Formats: sequence, structure tokens, C-alpha cells
Amino acid sequence: MSNVAYATFGAHREPVERKVAQLEDGFLRLANDLIDAAMCSGLPETELCILMAVWRKTYGFSKKMDWISNEQLSEMIGKHYTHCSTAKNNLVRKKVLIQEGRKVGMNTNISEWETKNNGFRKKLAEPAKKTLAEPANRIKQNLLTTKDNNTKDKKDIKNTLSEQVQTESKKDPQPSNKNQETDQAFESIFWCAGMRKDGKKSASSAFRTQFKEWRSSSKGSAEEFASMLAEDISSRIANKQFGFDRLLPASYLNGQRWKDEKPSSNSATSTVKSAITVSKSGYVFFDR
Repeated sequence: MSNVAYATFGAHREPVERKVAQLEDGFLRLANDLIDAAMCSGLPETELCILMAVWRKTYGFSKKMDWISNEQLSEMIGKHYTHCSTAKNNLVRKKVLIQEGRKVGMNTNISEWETKNNGFRKKLAEPAKKTLAEPANRIKQNLLTTKDNNTKDKKDIKNTLSEQVQTESKKDPQPSNKNQETDQAFESIFWCAGMRKDGKKSASSAFRTQFKEWRSSSKGSAEEFASMLAEDISSRIANKQFGFDRLLPASYLNGQRWKDEKPSSNSATSTVKSAITVSKSGYVFFDR
């Protein structure tokens, strides 16, 4: 056998389909104020995608409200339906969406939104812009000083900053709370879900640990994790799971009890009473 390589000049290639958006293929009417409010709302990615999906399914069909299943939302935004359900519930809780029965729609009263910026832009005041710009410009001018311009007379004042800039540069940076979002979700969602309020410090630590493990596989946010737990807790309380009212929140989290089998709604058992009747002749009758 000979080692010969054969070139495949002119090999057939599958054409790449190109899709161009056209108004003729459909469009929806949307108020500019809604788009502006959504852009500066600070909503997480999944919630923002769910918001646009609701626009598409309501305004896209000239409707104010409609029933949109979690499976439909999952197909539209390419995320798991449980994440879609959590994000939709969060939007209803933040009053971005309104819900009537199984139908969901847009809350056009932007002032009622409970988002990061409440649906409004936050502009930087002009005095603040000038105050921040002056030190930055002075630093930039000092950095542009070249070797040729540094004479012996200027040697002592080379790269000298103003007293204000020196004071600002010496200030120790304030430590940021990297768990702020996680702690907020624990406080506002999980801790208020209805469980026994005991051992809050241990529960908060356990919440952080379990959220990190859950996020590594689901890629979800702290709010989504807390909402998932809150739904599980509400279900178990509603179905009166035996002993759940005495369970500590930290034990619930460390034991990952949300993975336990959920009690059915018909868990209440009816007691069957038996009655025994003995006749005068000596016969025994069992009544059930």
C-alpha cells in the first residue's frame, strides 16, 4: 500500500441558512417606557428573558393576559422549566407581572415595580460628575509627564498629587460583603417561608453552603434557590407533614430535606372503627 493523500477539491458543502428579521414576519407593539424600565430594572438574566417571553405571548397576540405554561417558557428561552417557574414567581412578587388565576400579564404601572431601580433611571448629578472628574484628570496629566520634561528643578515634585487625591488614595477600601445577595435572599424569602424561626445564624450559614452546591449544577441565582425552598416548605406545611413544624431550618438545609418525598394532599388517614355486637343467643356480629 502506498501513502497517498487525495485532495478533496470541490467537496460539496451544506449551505448555511441565514435568517433575517423582517417586520413582514410579525411584530408587537410595546410602549417605550416599558423597554426603558426593563433595561434599567437590574433584573437577573432569567427573569429578564421571562419578561420578554410574556411580552411575546401577550402583546404579540394583542392580548393583555394569557396562560403561558412553564414548558412553553422553557422552549422559548432555552432554560429548565423549574428555573422558568421560579423566575416567573419572582416577577409576580416584584410586581413586574400580574397574575389572575393561571393567566399572567404585564404590570404597566411602572411605579409599583419592586426591582433594583424601581423601573426608573438613576442619573449621576452634575456636581458629582465634576468632583469625580477633577482628580482623574490630574492623575492623567501627571502620568503623561515624560523624561525630557523632568528637569532637575522638577525632580522633587515629580508625580506629586494634590492633597485631596493623596488623602483619597490613602483611604482603605471598604470591605464588600460578597454574600450580600445570598443573605438578602435568605432573609426576605427563605426565613419568611413559614418554618420554625430558631437558630437563625446556623441556618444562614447552612443556606450559603447549600446554595453554593446547588448553584454549581443549576447555575441559578440565590433568589431562585430561596424561592424553590419556599415553595417546598409551603407545600409541606399545607399538607401538614408530620413533625415538620418542629424541624429546625438549619437541619432542613443541612439534610437537604427538600429532596425528600413530598406528602400527598390526601395524607390524612381516616380511622376505621369496629363495633362488636353479641346477641342473646351467643352469636358475635362485627359491624364495620
